[in-house]
Amino acid sequence: MTTNAGVGMSHHHNPNVAGHEAAEQALKNASISKPDFVFMFATVGYDQRSLLQAVREATEGAPLSGCSAEGTISGDDADESNFSVVVMAISSEELRWTNGLATGLRTDSRAAGQQVARGLLSDLGADAVGLFIFPDGTTVNFDHLFAGLEGNLPSDRFLPIWGGGAGDNLALVQTYQYCDDEIVSDGVAYALLSGKAQPV
Repeated sequence: MTTNAGVGMSHHHNPNVAGHEAAEQALKNASISKPDFVFMFATVGYDQRSLLQAVREATEGAPLSGCSAEGTISGDDADESNFSVVVMAISSEELRWTNGLATGLRTDSRAAGQQVARGLLSDLGADAVGLFIFPDGTTVNFDHLFAGLEGNLPSDRFLPIWGGGAGDNLALVQTYQYCDDEIVSDGVAYALLSGKAQPV
């Protein structure tokens, strides 16, 4: 029973080159050819759709979650330029992922939280480890999002929540949330981690 993970980063200005470069580095660093799950974070200088498509191609369409960011961090390398993408590729016999999107944060963050909870209920088993969420940092009301989410999840156990708000290099105009081949704004991307793991 093994879990392998690797991270790759690119600063190339061409989104196709950058996506492939970051994803291929991540696969190489994880010593895998096809991941079970992918996280992607990128700054907003790129054409987001082209960048996502490149990462999806390089990772053979593995399930993916993430968002645009104010900057990216990979080990000791941090970058807040308009052209930076980080990809994490994960392969595991012990872990499972359930990912999705909800939209409409500006209009009703509580309803978006309820939508996330409904999307998780059928996969929220006893071995759920924690939930990653990446909401639009410019439109979300965090209190209402969490109220909608936590108020509609089972209350018999604690589910850790990790993540952060999507950014756009302080332009405060438009951020992006990713789920597989989809890109939205004013939404929240999420990924439920389940399996044989314990958060620390």
